[in-house]
Parts: sequence; C-alpha cells; structure tokens
Amino acid sequence: MAGQSEQPGQAWQAAQHAPPPLQPGQLSPGWRLLFIAGWVGVLGGFGAVWYAGRVAGIAPWWLGPETDPRNVFIVAVPFVAPMIAIVIGVMGRKWTCHFGVVAGVISASIALGDLHFPGLAVVDALIGLCGILLSVACFGGRMRPAPDDAYADPLAVS
Repeated sequence: MAGQSEQPGQAWQAAQHAPPPLQPGQLSPGWRLLFIAGWVGVLGGFGAVWYAGRVAGIAPWWLGPETDPRNVFIVAVPFVAPMIAIVIGVMGRKWTCHFGVVAGVISASIALGDLHFPGLAVVDALIGLCGILLSVACFGGRMRPAPDDAYADPLAVS
C-alpha cells in the first residue's frame, strides 16, 4: 500500500512516546538549551580559574596552595551550584530560572574568599554575574498560560 503512510498501530505508538506538553512556567526548548549551555559555560569559567591559578601560582581560597591543597569537598564548592542548575535545567522544572538566579548569587559569592587577589575576585564575581544574567534572560523564554476565553469578543461570529 504505497499511498498509506502509517499503520493504525503506529500512531498510537508515536503518541505513547511523545513528550508531555510544556506547562506554563517551563522553559521553551530553545531557551532550555541556552540555560543548560550557559551554566556549562559557568562551570568552564571556574575550571579556567582553576587552571589559570595553577599556572600563575595564585591559589584561589577553594583550591589552596599547590603544596597543601584543600579537601576535595572544598575544591568542589564552586562547581556544586552550577551543576545543580544544569540538572534542574535538564529536568525542565518550572522554577529553573529562579534557581538559576540563586545559583548565580552563590557562584558570585565565591569571590568573597578571593578578595586578597583582587583580579581573581573580579573574575569569580563576573562568572557568577554571567549566571545571574543568563537566568534572568531565561525568564523571557518561559511558557505562558493559554489565553482566557472570558474576554472573547461577544460580537464575533462563530
């Protein structure tokens, strides 16, 4: 049957595997991808600070000196909030943008420990600020509720 494009059972199977429709408050697919990619960039930024600190011989507070490095849990501190933001972005929660702003503030606060190296503190603060700005921008990509029919034009012909 060349004219028939799909079998009756195929439509049912396709409906079973279709993702659920987006709810108001969730990020649209493009903005969700942007949110995730941006927070991966924040992780990369902290990784770059780590590498630059080791090359330049400057130790951010969370790394400690090369001869006496910090505990692995302390070293992970700048990476925790961005990783959670990525996971929440992948999960597609309604409060993704809200958590992103909180994660950005947490990431920017990492700079407070590096005030003895002003340049390093500025870079840490800028990385966190990028996370905040990204999350605020993503508020524009959230799904809106469907319009209410209560305000429909009463003179409109059906």
